[in-house]
Amino acid sequence: MTKIDLSSITRYTDSGEFKQLREAYIAELAPRDLVETHLVDHIVHAVWNRRRLYAMETELWKLGQLDPSRNVLPAINRISSSISRLTTQHLNAVKMLQKFQKQPLRAPIVREAPLSTTRKRRKGGPAA
Repeated sequence: MTKIDLSSITRYTDSGEFKQLREAYIAELAPRDLVETHLVDHIVHAVWNRRRLYAMETELWKLGQLDPSRNVLPAINRISSSISRLTTQHLNAVKMLQKFQKQPLRAPIVREAPLSTTRKRRKGGPAA
């Protein structure tokens, strides 16, 4: 039985490489606030996961060539579908980020402290 070489896949589980990729995207896309940073994070995750899926797809093709008795096409089709979905998510996040960055920077929303859930009762009356 032929085994899949996981070294090309496990390369994309290195948190140091992920952090470097994220920092590069942050530097390139220059998010200005939390919302834009969130969109950049969506882009980074889509790119990172597509890299992992491409590596898996490559290993499955190799496995199918080495051992023709194994039907790798269903798995490859699922991976291709996931790659397409991630590509769409990536492009949507880029478009949304570009839309936000064309607008003037929004003022941060300042929220007041939440109201107390306990209310004092008035003397002889209902709860305030």
